[in-house]
Amino acid sequence: MTVYFSWENAGGYLIPFCRSSVENDDGISPLACVLMDDGGLDIPDVLSSLEEGLEKIELAKRAESTGVEWERETWSVKLTPTDATVYSLHDAEYVENISISAFEKILISWFEFISAGQAEGASKKVDV
Repeated sequence: MTVYFSWENAGGYLIPFCRSSVENDDGISPLACVLMDDGGLDIPDVLSSLEEGLEKIELAKRAESTGVEWERETWSVKLTPTDATVYSLHDAEYVENISISAFEKILISWFEFISAGQAEGASKKVDV
C-alpha cells in the first residue's frame, strides 16, 4: 500500500490532502478519509486530534484497554494489539482493515507532514 500526502488549494485555503493506492469499488479509501476527517478544525486542533490517535494506538498495542476507538467526525478506527479497522460512522459498507503497525506508520507520517507546515505543492509518499 502506498499513501500520498499533499497540500491542496481549496477555495483559497491550503488543506492537507491524502489519497491511498487501496480503494474500495466506489473509489473511496476509508484510511484516507479518516486521516482527512478534521471537522474543519484549525491545524493546531487537527494535530491534537492526531496525537490522540497515536496515544490510542499505544494503548491498543499494550492491550491496556479493550475496544480502543479513535473517533473523528464521520470516521472511526477500532484498534486492537494487531489491527486497525477503519470504518464510516454512517455507512457500514465503508470499512478497511490494516495492521496496527502500518496504521501507526501512516498516522505518524501524516502528523509529521502537517506539522511541517503548509506549503502549496508539498507532497510526501509513504509505503507500508
